[in-house]
Amino acid sequence: MALGINAPVTQSGHLDDAAPIEIEGPAAGSTWSTAPMAAGTSTWAHATPALGVADQDLVKVAFGGERGGVMDNFIVRIKPEWVPEIHLDTDEANALGLHDGDVGKLIKE
Repeated sequence: MALGINAPVTQSGHLDDAAPIEIEGPAAGSTWSTAPMAAGTSTWAHATPALGVADQDLVKVAFGGERGGVMDNFIVRIKPEWVPEIHLDTDEANALGLHDGDVGKLIKE
């Protein structure tokens, strides 16, 4: 938005609809062949097949604590070598009172 780009909304890593972009500044510039995109969701879970979920599944994650809660629509991304972890944006983490290293419970329905 700050650059005035009408970026497509897509899942992170899905760049089929992304377009080339060139950014030029006073000291240097840079060109990317498939860069501008807006993440369709800011929440996703890295997992392994051992957790009983499949790549692209949508799951919920429950968090405990004083301001804990359940968040819906985490997109699962699978790679056997990944350590299970979730990604959410700062606003979501702050709303739930979460800190780096906190633990959530993955819920598949």
